Amino acid sequence: MRSHFWFGLILCLASWLPSAAQARQTWTQVLMVEGQKNYVMAMDAMDASNAFLVAAVDNGGNTEMQGYRTSNGTSFQRLYLPAASGQMSMIMFTSAAMLDSSVIFLGGMEIAFPTTKNTLWRSTNGGASWEVVTATLPEMPEKLVVLSDGTVLGTSAGAIFRVTGTTVTSASLPSLGDRSIAAITMLDDLVGYAGGGSGPTDDSPNTPYGDGFVLKTIDGGLTWFSVSENIPMKVQTISFLNEERGWIGGSGPTAGALYRTEDDGASWDPLTLPPHPAFDYEFEMPFKITQHVDETAATSVVGVKFFDCTRGIASGVACIGGCDSEDPSFVSLVWTTSDAGNTWEFDADFETVMTGGQLMPEAKKLSSMIHLQFPGINQGFLAGQHAMVLRYDALSPEAEPGPAPDTCEGGNNNNNNNTNNGTGDPDGSDSGCGCSAGARTSSSPALLFLFVLVLGLALGRKRKQRVSPGSRP
Repeated sequence: MRSHFWFGLILCLASWLPSAAQARQTWTQVLMVEGQKNYVMAMDAMDASNAFLVAAVDNGGNTEMQGYRTSNGTSFQRLYLPAASGQMSMIMFTSAAMLDSSVIFLGGMEIAFPTTKNTLWRSTNGGASWEVVTATLPEMPEKLVVLSDGTVLGTSAGAIFRVTGTTVTSASLPSLGDRSIAAITMLDDLVGYAGGGSGPTDDSPNTPYGDGFVLKTIDGGLTWFSVSENIPMKVQTISFLNEERGWIGGSGPTAGALYRTEDDGASWDPLTLPPHPAFDYEFEMPFKITQHVDETAATSVVGVKFFDCTRGIASGVACIGGCDSEDPSFVSLVWTTSDAGNTWEFDADFETVMTGGQLMPEAKKLSSMIHLQFPGINQGFLAGQHAMVLRYDALSPEAEPGPAPDTCEGGNNNNNNNTNNGTGDPDGSDSGCGCSAGARTSSSPALLFLFVLVLGLALGRKRKQRVSPGSRP
């Protein structure tokens, strides 16, 4: 009778414990405007609650630009965007940046054939209304960053500009030749990095990716000088922790690539990223069909963000069909690391929420998610095709990073643990990552289950030893 009790107790506890999939589930879908031609064009998240994006949405063959804003991180509301100045004009928004929850900047091009205006707009009320800051930018802005005083730095294919008030200043750059700028980041109001390289264009569709470069500024973006040349990819994303350690990702001649520097760009070490695992998905047309997707390496690394010397996240896309056509198919990849990028783990959770809509819900997994926005280590966003936005929330929050250290030598880190890097061990023996193995919730239920199982068996054996031969249990 009592053996049945222990067996029942074990089963009860096992059923109460979350499965591994449930324990690791950290993503939710917070926005989708269904349509393969619908894309998030630009996005910025200043914290876990406040984010803004612009999406290009197909509307009966015409492209409509739509703005969305969230103030709680989980629900996005539609906003009005700046209106064109004439009835025959249209605006293409290409970039966005938030100073705070109220002040938002938008960059784009207003087209009134045959003239164009490269314009910067600003909202001071969270996107409720907009004003033109300047319509005299040298080229169409593709990336924006905003400094603490409201100064805006922007990049176009061949230029970097700085807007203070309404004054536009073109930055001094080294000669780039036929190469283009594709990424920019600022460590603070003075120091920042930009990168780019060569790759296919409308005029030269067969140009291979490569000839990458990294530029640096130490005067707030007024002048830039080269710190890296001849990188074997086009740099499309940059994350620097300090003026020594940084990471760059992008597109190489045959695959996506990710590199790390520990000497401010003087040299770069290639990092290895796991491929997207093979998987099957189902759709009905009208009969149920199962499609298989093979294991695929990333075609491009489109996002990277490091929170301290060791902990980081990266994202990429992998082309799986029609790669040379106007309508290619992609899968997306997300990786995490806790050892500065020496090893990476593929995040298997985000795709579980890439579903829904009226047309082939499971096929949403074949979406290009090209915007990685992680303002903190425990919350972030991933956005892209189908104007889809996924939100990440850590189930077991990790130690938040503090101010970035001047150097990562000797395993220094910038988490908020004073003595033990979050391990509970006064020696702090977790290689400086600020996260112990026990931070993952998926292992704890398994250990607890084994403990209960062993305890039940031990008690059962002990009871058996105390029962005399021939007696009833």
